[in-house]
Amino acid sequence: MPSYPTSVSVHVAKAAFFTCLLVSFSLASLEGFAETTLQVSPDGPLPNLLAARDEIRKQRVTQPDETFRVVVAAGRYEISRPLEFGVEDGNVTYEAATDASPVISGGRKIETQWTDQGDGVWTSQLPKDWQFEQLWINDHRAVRAREPDDFFYYLTGSKESPIEGGKRFQQVLSAEPEDIASLRGLSPDQLSQVQILAFHKWDTTRRFLDAVDLDQGQLKITGRAMKSWNKLTRNTGFLLENYLEALDEPGEFFLAPSGRLHYRPRSGETIDAINCVSPVCEKLVVIQGDSAEGNYVENLEFHGLKFHHSGIQTPSRGFDPAQAASPIEAAIQIDGGKGVAFENCEIGHTGGYGIWFRKGCRDSSLKHCWVHDLGAGGVRIGETSIASNPSERTSNIIVDNNIVNDAGHMFACAVGIWVGNSGHNQVTHNEVADMFYTGISVGWRWGYDESLANNNLIADNHIHHLGKGWLSDMGGIYTLGPSPGTVLRGNRIHDVDSWGYGGWGLYNDEGSTDILMENNLVYRTKSGGYHQHYGRNNVIRNNIFAFGREYQIRRTRVEDHLSFTYEQNIVVWDGEHLFNGKWGDDGVEIARNQYWRMGEPVDLSPADTSTESIIKDPHFVAPYQDDFRLTDPAAVSQIGFQPFDTTQAGVYGDTAWIEHAQSLPMPKMLRAPEPLPQK
Repeated sequence: MPSYPTSVSVHVAKAAFFTCLLVSFSLASLEGFAETTLQVSPDGPLPNLLAARDEIRKQRVTQPDETFRVVVAAGRYEISRPLEFGVEDGNVTYEAATDASPVISGGRKIETQWTDQGDGVWTSQLPKDWQFEQLWINDHRAVRAREPDDFFYYLTGSKESPIEGGKRFQQVLSAEPEDIASLRGLSPDQLSQVQILAFHKWDTTRRFLDAVDLDQGQLKITGRAMKSWNKLTRNTGFLLENYLEALDEPGEFFLAPSGRLHYRPRSGETIDAINCVSPVCEKLVVIQGDSAEGNYVENLEFHGLKFHHSGIQTPSRGFDPAQAASPIEAAIQIDGGKGVAFENCEIGHTGGYGIWFRKGCRDSSLKHCWVHDLGAGGVRIGETSIASNPSERTSNIIVDNNIVNDAGHMFACAVGIWVGNSGHNQVTHNEVADMFYTGISVGWRWGYDESLANNNLIADNHIHHLGKGWLSDMGGIYTLGPSPGTVLRGNRIHDVDSWGYGGWGLYNDEGSTDILMENNLVYRTKSGGYHQHYGRNNVIRNNIFAFGREYQIRRTRVEDHLSFTYEQNIVVWDGEHLFNGKWGDDGVEIARNQYWRMGEPVDLSPADTSTESIIKDPHFVAPYQDDFRLTDPAAVSQIGFQPFDTTQAGVYGDTAWIEHAQSLPMPKMLRAPEPLPQK
């Protein structure tokens, strides 16, 4: 990542006590205040950011109004606990030195000797208390030993019964005996370390095994009761993780309770040149203000720094299913921040989310950052609940020109960029790709009750390669609940592939209301380009929807009000079905749309009965090659379509940054195994 240069300052000698700290400051005579610059380097008097923070606190005893700039030299700065910043730590910029890319790492290097066992597995003995669930080898995430190695097996059924007076439940999960045969021979203690990870609709459930019956094909787990609307049923996908017998693919590892680490190397890796890092910290940066009392951490900025290696460990109770992995926290977590900014930074190799502007944040930003290799998702804004105190509500956050990719390694149901009960945010020009669920999610209200997700702008984002055939019920952009003033504009969405139902481009889920969707390009989705479950007064206009595999446009629920207005859109497809769901009532307004089934006959009934809609070739340059420019704008002028530039979606700026986004490896959109026949 490129670095921001330090500002030019007029150096003035300070007291002898501070001279050894390489402290300099500049006087801004027009503003009437001083700025002090501190130098951090691995071998210097200030060897890390924590030392710089503490030095600033000391100086502010006598200089409370001074601003500070901390210049961080190249190097790896290892931390064993999060860097914590409070109200007293504002008005400081931490920035990389010129041409430097310092790394703040919450990981510990494994420097014990490795032994080649001769069977393609390397081992290293670690202290017994050194336990972790994530591991990075030569900057690549290793995979915990699991079966199967690609996609999943299927449950054949499940039964649930209460235990402990109904406080917990035991689930007996049935599977094909041959699918769990690799567990044979494990002792009860070894079995108790094995985790099952289940993929059901839009959720995942992670549990430790209590017991197995290999002959009957049964797995026993305990936890909360299954959710009635999303149970572990026949054809729920699952995999088994964390046992030595599953260590059969390059890049997999297994850490025994004894501390013995096993690793099967990838091609090209050598035992005498292995850089191995495991996480120590669950969080890397914690910014803690108190917005309820009006005490914010103000004007705290980070430029050009890399934040790497945070981990998460599964508690004994496991992880319950939760949409968008909403209970999972982030490597960088901010409460009560005002004017907090991360620019030109890198946040990667995490166990949970990347960064979360959580409670009472405002006027803050994430710009030109690479957020990647994530255990959960990338960016979160706001909370799931609505704080009674307005000052504890998050708003006015800018997430602009970032790359968010390679997510969901621990929690597949996580979202690339998530906006909860929060309004007046801008999510613009981001590259969001390579994850198992939704790209951008806005709102957190099922139905029409109060929601804070109003006046959000989701514009010019490039969102692609989602789902990958693992989960269902997702969207390139997903909305939930009332969102008056929210606009989805200029986004380019493609390659959304769910396991079962619901791989949509634009998805207005339960209660989505008063949202404008215009000038979006959506193509190559599994289910359709647009879907509304139910909502009110949404407007879908001047969009291009192309090549939905199952159908193009879906409406699920009919309600006694105007659900949406659908006008001035172009729909191009080569399959059988155009409209899906419930149509033919007066709850939608449809007019002036253009349809083209690549020259094949089209039936618009019962959805679009408007005399203003037409069936006509829009004359795109090369739609099968993803070029949806118009060769002749007059071909779409009859419906009043206004051409828009689809190349504007995604990151912008210097050529290297744009090329970085374009060069990211994308997953092959493989098909999941065929589900079991229904009984």
